[in-house]
Amino acid sequence: AERLAAAFAACQGVESGVPHDGMWPMIWEKAVIMCAMGPVGALSRAPLDKMCSIPQTRALLRAAMLEIARCAEAAGSLPQGTPEELADKTLGMLSGRPAPGITSSTLRDVVMGKPSEINELSGDIVRAGQKLGVATPTHDFILGALLPQELRARGEQP
Repeated sequence: AERLAAAFAACQGVESGVPHDGMWPMIWEKAVIMCAMGPVGALSRAPLDKMCSIPQTRALLRAAMLEIARCAEAAGSLPQGTPEELADKTLGMLSGRPAPGITSSTLRDVVMGKPSEINELSGDIVRAGQKLGVATPTHDFILGALLPQELRARGEQP
């Protein structure tokens, strides 16, 4: 991506959309949304508007976001500001737009007893935290709580 951005930068009047510091900050910023909203929604069985409006669930969502932002910071790819600022900005953005009833595919898969992406969402944050030396107790809990159902859905456990 960086080589392509450099090639476009050499062209007058063409912008690549790739930030100067690479793609990783954008990927982590997206992870703050996806790796928090899906797992917290699946755990709480709540649509986004409820996750954002119920104080205890909102706090859980923020905690999940903050762990991801701390991983981004430890990886040297925090988009801007502090992990707390990124979590709060993202939560504010999500809170300002949810139509009633919007759910993630992870929530829908869990409710239907289908294989979900919980291992790729919370599981990858747990593994990133271990690699980067960042505590991830919220994602540890979410993964531990949803893993028995996930293993059943995948036919790996009775």
